[in-house]
Amino acid sequence: MNLSREYRMTPSEILSRFTSAELSEQMAYQSIKPFEADRADFLMAQLTALFVASKKTKKGRSPSASDFTPWVKPRRQTTEEMLQLLKAALR
Repeated sequence: MNLSREYRMTPSEILSRFTSAELSEQMAYQSIKPFEADRADFLMAQLTALFVASKKTKKGRSPSASDFTPWVKPRRQTTEEMLQLLKAALR
């Protein structure tokens, strides 16, 4: 997430103008907003996985987007983190 770029402010300006709740909401929104330029690599990984899965001939598991984004380390969210994201998204 790059609020500085989106709002054309320095990080200190953002911290002085946004409340903690507003920053949390922006972070939650950014995590579910699907197709920003920052997430283009993930979109391409999803499309590649779909294409490879449609062409597979051997039995086995279908590929996932994470197979094509080795630089992204998957992290399991806690129930509390999921609940916070859901509450922020429903505001």
